[in-house]
Amino acid sequence: MCGIAGIVRLDGGPVEPGWLDRAEAAIAHRGCDGNGRFVRDEDEHHSVGLVHCRLSIIDHEGGHQPMVSRDGQTAVVFNGCIYNHRTLRRELMMHQAVGRDAFTTDHSDTEVLLHGFRAWGIDGLLDRLEGMFAFAIWDGQQGRLILARDRAGEKPLYFKQLGQTAVVFGSTMPAVIALAKAVGGSGEIEVDTAELHRAIRRGWCGPESMPLKGFCTLGPGCFAEVGREAGLGAPRAYWSPPLPTTGSKPAGRLMWNRSMRCCARRWRLGWRPTFHLAASCQAGSIPH
Repeated sequence: MCGIAGIVRLDGGPVEPGWLDRAEAAIAHRGCDGNGRFVRDEDEHHSVGLVHCRLSIIDHEGGHQPMVSRDGQTAVVFNGCIYNHRTLRRELMMHQAVGRDAFTTDHSDTEVLLHGFRAWGIDGLLDRLEGMFAFAIWDGQQGRLILARDRAGEKPLYFKQLGQTAVVFGSTMPAVIALAKAVGGSGEIEVDTAELHRAIRRGWCGPESMPLKGFCTLGPGCFAEVGREAGLGAPRAYWSPPLPTTGSKPAGRLMWNRSMRCCARRWRLGWRPTFHLAASCQAGSIPH
């Protein structure tokens, strides 16, 4: 669990350090192994600030964030874990636009996101990723920020557009609220009572049904772009659950096979695994 947050100015104004201080304080509990920030506001077309608080799981020495490309044009903040990062790293090392010399870390999955985006673009990167993640990538060449979330929506990502002034985002709602108040003044946050009642009845909030007016959560399997000219674009789905087809394997067997493959991938993360299981023979069979 790490924490990410940030802001893109739409009006050409600078990113104030105090705003990022508030965002960092709001996500500090999500990572005690380091923090960092990335700011670009040299001109009216490039005004962005990213912050990150790290809970180190993969590549303790080399995985510090925000991670920035050598030319300073691309930066990423990331919460989660990419399970197939070693496979993608090998593929990128053979890519003409990347190569072995581009990598500066031994096995950071964050660096795979950085180089993968530059090599394949956002569509190609998301199509290849296996894991749980929420990330933001700043593309300085096109002056845009890309927000993305994993297929199951395991890692949270919230955002809000502040009129024509800015778009703010974060791993937690308090981080987004802190940025919104810092940038937009001390205005009151409005509660949508109808959506609040629906959330209480259902036990969850959908992407378009947040209890706080104007605040949104990026849906599972979706990404969104923020550009200075167009502002916040509509989220787009890059994946949806496949429907069963005639002749496909029984659902139980299919889920079992996929669960075993997922367990094998997670086993390679470098930490001793533990299991918290329900009292059933099906759950107890997973460790074996």
